[in-house]
Amino acid sequence: MPALVGVDWERMDRSRRIYLAIPVLAHSVALGPGSLSNTYASPAISSVLVRTGRLVDGALRRLTDTRNWSYHLYFRDALQPGHGGFEHTGMVRAMHAYSRAQHLSHGGGTDEYGTPINAIDMLRTWFDFTYVPYRGLQKMGYELSVSVEEVRDVYYFWQTIGGLLRIPDDVRSGLDDHESSEQMGAGHRSSGREA
Repeated sequence: MPALVGVDWERMDRSRRIYLAIPVLAHSVALGPGSLSNTYASPAISSVLVRTGRLVDGALRRLTDTRNWSYHLYFRDALQPGHGGFEHTGMVRAMHAYSRAQHLSHGGGTDEYGTPINAIDMLRTWFDFTYVPYRGLQKMGYELSVSVEEVRDVYYFWQTIGGLLRIPDDVRSGLDDHESSEQMGAGHRSSGREA
């Protein structure tokens, strides 16, 4: 796992408190149907699950693992090395590497969509925890009662996680809030760039 050099831990803690102030049910609705449909709408991502047989088999386990990872991120100092969020993020990286290897070993190629679970695929999933659920909540009439700075704090938190997941800095660069994420968050293509 990459080192967390220069992280503003006060800002990380502010972001954690913002996230925890949003009702669990609201997050569940936003992350469930909204984010899942966004992720699986990508043929590059869904083809990996189809080829490895994990689109249906193990779906509940994948959802449970994602939920547990997400919960572990929001404990105080969770992303400090040795803490739960840091360890679970390492497990997510390992799972992606395993899925990539499984896809390729089961005859999946790279011609059509590039390397499986590449940097752009990872960015698409990153949007499933930032832009997609919060815009979804707004469309359902749930307004986040947070300031522009607080939204930027939440994105800072996820920028830090994106670094741990090895989404290249230049791919995440400038994605600081909903407005800066609008164009890419609303629709992006896979470039085959590996994370």
